[in-house]
Amino acid sequence: MNLTEAIFNNVWLTTQDNMQNIIDVAMRNTQELTSLVEARNVLNESTTARTSIQGRTAIVNLSGSMVRYGDVFTDVCGAVSTERVKADLEKVLADQDIDNIVLSVDSGGGMVSGTSELAKLVYENREKIVAHVKGTSASAAYWVSSAASKVYIEDTSTIGNIGAIMAIRKKEEDRVFFVSSQSKNKAPDPESDEGKKEYQSRIDSYAKVFIESVALHLGISTEVVVSRFGEGSVFVGQAAIDVGLADEIKSLEDVVQDLNSNLQGETVMAKEENEVVASTTVDADLQQAKATIKQLQDEKKDTDRIAGINAVLSSFPNVFAPDEVAAFISDKKETELTVSKAILEKQTAKQVVPTVGSNETNKLSIDAFADAIIIKAGLGDSLFAGETLHQDASKVSGKSMLQILADANDMNLNNVSNHDVAASMNTGMFPLILSNVQNKVIKQAYDKAPVTYRAWTKSVSMKDFKIQTEVRKGSFGTGFKKLSEGGSLEYGSKTEEGQTWRIFRYAKKFSISAETIINDDLKAFTDDLQDMIEGIERFKNKQVYDLLLARNDFSGYTMADGKAVFETTNHKNQQTTAKAVTLASLEESFMGIAAQKDFDGSQLAIVPKFLIVPFVKSWAVGAVINPTSDPDKNSTSFNPAAGKFNVIAEHELNGQTNWFVAADKLTIKTGYLESTGDRPIVELVRNSQIHGLEYEIAFDFGLTVEDFRGLYKQKGL
Repeated sequence: MNLTEAIFNNVWLTTQDNMQNIIDVAMRNTQELTSLVEARNVLNESTTARTSIQGRTAIVNLSGSMVRYGDVFTDVCGAVSTERVKADLEKVLADQDIDNIVLSVDSGGGMVSGTSELAKLVYENREKIVAHVKGTSASAAYWVSSAASKVYIEDTSTIGNIGAIMAIRKKEEDRVFFVSSQSKNKAPDPESDEGKKEYQSRIDSYAKVFIESVALHLGISTEVVVSRFGEGSVFVGQAAIDVGLADEIKSLEDVVQDLNSNLQGETVMAKEENEVVASTTVDADLQQAKATIKQLQDEKKDTDRIAGINAVLSSFPNVFAPDEVAAFISDKKETELTVSKAILEKQTAKQVVPTVGSNETNKLSIDAFADAIIIKAGLGDSLFAGETLHQDASKVSGKSMLQILADANDMNLNNVSNHDVAASMNTGMFPLILSNVQNKVIKQAYDKAPVTYRAWTKSVSMKDFKIQTEVRKGSFGTGFKKLSEGGSLEYGSKTEEGQTWRIFRYAKKFSISAETIINDDLKAFTDDLQDMIEGIERFKNKQVYDLLLARNDFSGYTMADGKAVFETTNHKNQQTTAKAVTLASLEESFMGIAAQKDFDGSQLAIVPKFLIVPFVKSWAVGAVINPTSDPDKNSTSFNPAAGKFNVIAEHELNGQTNWFVAADKLTIKTGYLESTGDRPIVELVRNSQIHGLEYEIAFDFGLTVEDFRGLYKQKGL
């Protein structure tokens, strides 16, 4: 087979431009090719080192169009043999002096043959291999790059182009082919419908293997590879990172320097741990030294853990039985904080504070003390209006905070100074009482926060902070099969599209000082806590409406198909002509959502439910949808919009001309960490007689457009 035959009628994994360059070279005559080879040899271009070593890091080059074996083609056009690259990798992988390998890539792809084998070698050794893209990593080159543990790029690097391509010559001069009658597809006619179908099938088969391999390397589904990476598109710089094709923008020099620096850091640690061991030797003595140091560190941590637990338990000597205390000590998962929470739960269940004196006030429950502080802070008639507070709370709610603290810790104000009482705030039951107050205020402030997003978005729990792929699934459709007797049944399936998102943690600190207690000013603490919770919810609310409007953090936001959420041609969920809220525009929006189809073309049957408008326009909107009679006609005409929409009047939309209609599903989804129950969490992070009680409040939040089909946008009011 000559060079041109190897190129035509075979499937390639390369860009269209690179394919044309390959064809141009192949079409030159023998004399031209010979001259080009000689010229390249003179210029020394074909003898460039394929591998270089810097420190304990090897750089293996993958540059030029990829072919399996080296020949005249590789000499002429600077192509690279995947077998040579594979051999180079195997050599440095076997070198005991090499700890890391950088696969330096600049290729538009190439032949199918040899690509899978090279990618497999990279994937099997990916813990030692990273890829760096100097210029281009397209098609076959990206197949190999994606197999590495990380893909670094430069700000102008071009990567992607996932798919296969084939060039067909329609006519062969002076050639006639005969094929066996049973094997018509050995030489299909590219100009016939059957021939085109056969060639397309071959190309698709190779592309399927390509896509499955990339999905394996990146840990995502094949559907996400197809939808997220633009169905064969290429991405430049940061755009490649945004969609998940690459990990970080970094120069080749910085990548190598960082890899070697990490190794040097490990060497320095080895010297500190055992000066007898040479920095370049990792032998049994060093491993033993590391193990010994780690054991000592673990023992120190466990000693500190046990000391913290004992310090907490010493304040409550009769709460737990000896076997329960022993269980806390032996379980390495138990800490000072978890034991404190266990005390709170047990004491709350008992509903009585341990006492040493006979004062009846001391026998009040933690709930009673907490509710007394809530009443004293003035929240009983505001934040807790309509809630039932503890019946004994009134016994102490009229007292000063100093007296409440003294009662909770069984102290007599006649025998100790105010400062000593205030200093006791970080001991005894008071931290537990404050924790109870915090939990109650957080719950009420969250439930009563003046936000609207929770009324129409969907909230889901997430197990961790990792990037999630939100799969937009179709339904099983309506194509059910009527079975005849003995007929077979096919499994239903759902088409999918992937949208990536994740949750983030946000936090800030606050404290209660001894001065707050002495000045009887705990109301400032509860007010601040209430404001923080409302601020958190307003932040979430703003994020949702920023996403709806594609502004601020969500400017340029697109769905998995690369389109904006609201789009006329494909999504068909936007009206570009400015229209106020009238029965006609409401009907248009209503029918726009109702007309959305499933992946199989069947009706989705989703029902528009929410009308989302700027708060300042809600009065005028109410005049349109609230009357039972048609506002545009006489009073006896029925208003078809009456009762069909829940109006969401939102301050974040003030100043906007846009308004929206949303269905009861397939809109925006928000996420929170599973263990928090969608509530902010407060943790005591410092307990000091000097600084008082220092807390950290944190919440977890993320959001995504679950599906554009449940949303419709109108441009003007």
